[in-house]
Amino acid sequence: RDFVRGPRGAQIPVLIWTISYCTSTSKSPLPSELARRRVDSLQRDMSEAARGSRRVDGRAAELKALAKRSVGVRLGESAASMQVRSLVRQMDFLDAECARFDALIRELLDRVEPLVLTIPGVSYATGVH
Repeated sequence: RDFVRGPRGAQIPVLIWTISYCTSTSKSPLPSELARRRVDSLQRDMSEAARGSRRVDGRAAELKALAKRSVGVRLGESAASMQVRSLVRQMDFLDAECARFDALIRELLDRVEPLVLTIPGVSYATGVH
């Protein structure tokens, strides 16, 4: 019903995906930080994360209320927040590296063996093999 296509085509509920996106950004990686955010700012980030989908409209207040009731991390909260932000930066770096290698693979395949892509069912991902 309210799903988005996630990594590798997985079906992910919009609210869960948006929560994941909003908390994965460096803006509010912990429930306590999410609970302190303004609803309009959170709603804007959720809409952006859901690529403008109307399914998340009005859900920012719900998400904020859930974050307030969450157990979360209390002791060592700043250390946990710093660790989450560091992990997100690492994931962003690895995503960028994967994109760079994908572009390189496409370029090399186009230059070396472009006809392999004319075979039905063969894409850049399978054509490299």
